[in-house]
Amino acid sequence: MKKWSKKDIKFLKNNYKFLSYKDISNKLNRSIESIYWKSFDMNLKKGRWNNINRLNKNKIVKMLIEQSDIMGKSPSAREIPIALRSACQRHFGNFNKAKKAANLEIKKSIRRLPKTALKPSKHLAYIVGLILGDGSFRYQKSKHRTSYVIVYATKDKELMDFFLNNFQAWTSYRPEISIVKGGYKKFPRGNYSYFRKAYVTQIGYKEAWVFLKQFKDKPRLCLKFFPKKYQNWILKGLWDAEGCIRVSRKNLRIHFSNTNKDILKLYVNLLENFKFIYSKHKVNNGFNVDILHEYDIVRFVKLIEGITIKRKVNKSILKKLKLYKVNKNSFFERVYNLTRKIPEGRVSTYRDIAHALNSKAYRAVGTALAKNPYAPKVPCHRVVNSDGSVGNYSGKDGKKGKIEILRKEGVGVRNGKINLSRNMFIFILVKC
Repeated sequence: MKKWSKKDIKFLKNNYKFLSYKDISNKLNRSIESIYWKSFDMNLKKGRWNNINRLNKNKIVKMLIEQSDIMGKSPSAREIPIALRSACQRHFGNFNKAKKAANLEIKKSIRRLPKTALKPSKHLAYIVGLILGDGSFRYQKSKHRTSYVIVYATKDKELMDFFLNNFQAWTSYRPEISIVKGGYKKFPRGNYSYFRKAYVTQIGYKEAWVFLKQFKDKPRLCLKFFPKKYQNWILKGLWDAEGCIRVSRKNLRIHFSNTNKDILKLYVNLLENFKFIYSKHKVNNGFNVDILHEYDIVRFVKLIEGITIKRKVNKSILKKLKLYKVNKNSFFERVYNLTRKIPEGRVSTYRDIAHALNSKAYRAVGTALAKNPYAPKVPCHRVVNSDGSVGNYSGKDGKKGKIEILRKEGVGVRNGKINLSRNMFIFILVKC
């Protein structure tokens, strides 16, 4: 292909307004198509082809092949002039038919999300959790194209497989994986940092990008979009991405750390929805959220349906979990078993339940009922303070909701207090 000299380019700039493409091609001894493409590249807008240079099917095919040779690939609709694009439409019906006539590669049609993918599901909930933790969204716009890419990377092969399986179940499309070798990488600021081998997938799927991006922009939108039956999968995704299980002072703790305040709020709200007791403290630029109680740790592992990543568990952690699981007669379980016996229309107190269990841990009874996972089978609303006041309630509408439920069950409540002499339930035999 003949190269453009500075002299030829100067001639084109000075004469493109006054001469036709045919006259310029004769002067420079070049094809009309090459003059047209060079004018297009230099942004020299000459307008539509005139009567002398009117396009026909053969000329269109010739121009498409020439542009393909220049670019080294099949051109897209954005990479050709509007005049040529409209000529393709006029002579062939559409641009792809013109490319077919020129024996050029035709890109596949844009992938569409299935209608079922727009509804809440456990697969979608898990993907959202993982992407909020470890994923990113790349948007690039240039003169020729706009790309929407979902990027997910992890050093755990089993987690990547789990992500791909869920993505395929959600969209019926399975992305490809690329492996990035470990080593030192130079960052834009000039500093070097070592990174481990990682598994990366880059998903060019515009509709999935747009749909998932809303959760990345507003993480707490997850609480409105997903009903509670799927929220444990969001929790699992977040924890798989940013959490771990550790042994500290011979005890286990479920650990989660993040610097994004919105993601932390979402994680904490999910824990509260499932009535976990947690501790939160600031570390450097982020926050750590820990679950410390053995009962909650076992419940958390059950809730997320097991630990996906093998790296996060070792022999000592597994032994501890087994010990926790064997302890079926834990204090909390005994409290729940006892509370189940309180009939409708009667109440008991935190103190009486503790005494029935041969304990003085009144506050621990309150803690157990505050995170009651068996409601309404375990009627925690029927347990009140020793002075007759209804006490706190973690259910809907707080104290007001508790009072309404008790009144519906036939318990008289006046000024926020209950007459215990009339409504008290006494535990005679206790075998928990």
